[in-house]
Amino acid sequence: MESPRNLNRTDSNAGTGKENQFLNALEKWISIYILSRLSTRQKSVTARGNHDLSAGMIEAFINPVDRQKPYHPRSSNPYHCVDSPLFLLQGQHVEVISNHWGRNHLSVVTDLIHNADKIVICSGWIKQCGVDLLVEHLAAALGRGTEITIFTNAENTARSCIPSLATLSALRHVVVPKKFRLHTKLYYFESDTRYAAIVGSANITAGGLVHNDELSTVHHGTVGDVQHEMFNDYLEHLVARYKP
Repeated sequence: MESPRNLNRTDSNAGTGKENQFLNALEKWISIYILSRLSTRQKSVTARGNHDLSAGMIEAFINPVDRQKPYHPRSSNPYHCVDSPLFLLQGQHVEVISNHWGRNHLSVVTDLIHNADKIVICSGWIKQCGVDLLVEHLAAALGRGTEITIFTNAENTARSCIPSLATLSALRHVVVPKKFRLHTKLYYFESDTRYAAIVGSANITAGGLVHNDELSTVHHGTVGDVQHEMFNDYLEHLVARYKP
């Protein structure tokens, strides 16, 4: 298997040598982390018949896709993201996004909102400026019948956000009491048999979505795969603990 650090980047807009070194190191770290998680779950997942995690699974990362091209057509997968380093893990795609190269968080989030049947967002901080950036997209999704739940930390929820989100009557906004110290930044999207989940540093603020120096990974895959099981476990934890 070719090591991620040896993968060649052909994109002329890839940035400086230091940026490339950082991205290569990040890809290697993510590969090690994901494979370690898969290893711990191999027995239980195999028992459910979802995946064979044996020999072929170690082929974690293969040829990053050119950032200027989509890794698949929109018609075959609603979770179409471009302009970011991309690699493949047994049918699951992991994309690295930042507000300072390629597409920023707002661009990726709104693109995924447009294709989703189910959305769960968990943000430690939420400000009116962030709600203003998303509200039209969320309203349009609700109009299509999309199920949307947003969890935010009471301590860091701007007061104006509560009535603003309340105007979207079908949206469930769960303000988590301060004592639970909710700090997660997760944007989860599901459409038919596909899902995407953004995990990183970006809150629902103008800074988090557009202006700040933020970094996140976007995980793409098929509902029921190993990675989805991990995200679903956390989503069930949120519902069980905070009861939306």
